Amino acid sequence: EVLAAGPDLARTNRFGGTALIPAADRGHVEVVRRLLGTAIDVDHVNDLGWTALLEAVLLGDGGPDHQEIVRLLLAAGAVPDLRDSEGRTALWRAAQQGHAAIVERLLAKGADAGRRDTAGVSPFVAAAGNRHLAVATLLVDRTPDLGPALAEAAGAGFLDLVKRLLARKASPDAVDRTDASALERAARAGHLDVVATLLDAGASVTVHGVAALHAAAGANAVDVVARLLGKGVPVDARDPSKSTPLLRAAGAGSVEVVALLLARGADPRAVDAEGRGYAVYMEVRQSFYTAELDRLSRMRSAPIGAPALQAELDALRARHAQIRERLAAAVR
Repeated sequence: EVLAAGPDLARTNRFGGTALIPAADRGHVEVVRRLLGTAIDVDHVNDLGWTALLEAVLLGDGGPDHQEIVRLLLAAGAVPDLRDSEGRTALWRAAQQGHAAIVERLLAKGADAGRRDTAGVSPFVAAAGNRHLAVATLLVDRTPDLGPALAEAAGAGFLDLVKRLLARKASPDAVDRTDASALERAARAGHLDVVATLLDAGASVTVHGVAALHAAAGANAVDVVARLLGKGVPVDARDPSKSTPLLRAAGAGSVEVVALLLARGADPRAVDAEGRGYAVYMEVRQSFYTAELDRLSRMRSAPIGAPALQAELDALRARHAQIRERLAAAVR
């Protein structure tokens, strides 16, 4: 028994951590239990800015062993709201990684669901942004950042959480940290049910409709495009670069959206502020693939993703050919 020999519990490893920290992150439950029975500092911070609690969450798998370690650390008095160098608490890290049981444990111990990291991101936004529905559900009624939370939930397609945030008086015109609205986020992801809910709640198509329509057009979200057009967003609405939804859809290879927009009267001759028409938008989109394929071809080892990428490019070219035919017929 090493502890019986009276080791120096303050001694640190090359990362500046005491024995408790690596024991916690590696899931050694009994070692942690025994160390906590000594005078070891439960909240010692290593050179990376992490405590045993933070490492158990950040480097653990969220399974039963790490859940038990979190319980032990909290029972021993670990402070749940200590932050690392990025301003992230154990709750923030658990939310980001989708460890629902650990999130529940931390909340029960009074962890602050409103503590944002240095970038201003809350635990809820971290969870929703990583599509962790179970964790986001635990946090939705506790998060104070209603606007960013609504935008993130909308982008994730979490309809029930969108409704709950709206019930908490989140503005349907809320935006995220990049100023993308909840409506635009939902439209880009093709979440028609969320788009409809936001519109019914009063989201402004005057303010956010153009961006949302462009986002949906580029994502081949044909039902969302139809809904936004039905709400009065102009079919040739221009974004800041003077592009149109048709140009976005053509570049993305969105055959169905192009057909819908043409049927609603979109101008097939439209060009943006730089004079670029649909042909250039197609070329630019294809160039992303060809550039990456060229990079992969120069690798010494066989590129694993090249065949799949080539298949995507071939499919895009086929869709572009269909769109060219439609647009050529529309200008005649």
